[in-house]
Amino acid sequence: MIVVDPVVTETAKMADIHLRVKPGTDAWLFAAMVAMLVQNERYAQAWVSDNTTGLADIVQVFSNIPSLNTAPMRASR
Repeated sequence: MIVVDPVVTETAKMADIHLRVKPGTDAWLFAAMVAMLVQNERYAQAWVSDNTTGLADIVQVFSNIPSLNTAPMRASR
C-alpha cells in the first residue's frame, strides 16, 4: 500500500511506502505520475481509449512535461 500524506498517520504506519509530500503539492505528484505513465506508455491504452474521453488531450499535454521537474513536490521532513 502507498500512502500520500504529509502526516504520519496510523494508515501511513501500515503502508509499504509513505510519501510525505509538502501540503498543497499533491497535484505535482499526480502530474509527475501521469507524465511517467504517458511517456512510458505504461497504461492500458485500448481500455482507456474505449472507456474514457479526452485521452488524446491528456497524452498531448503530459508527453511534453519533464517528469523529473518536480522540485515543488519535495518531501517534507
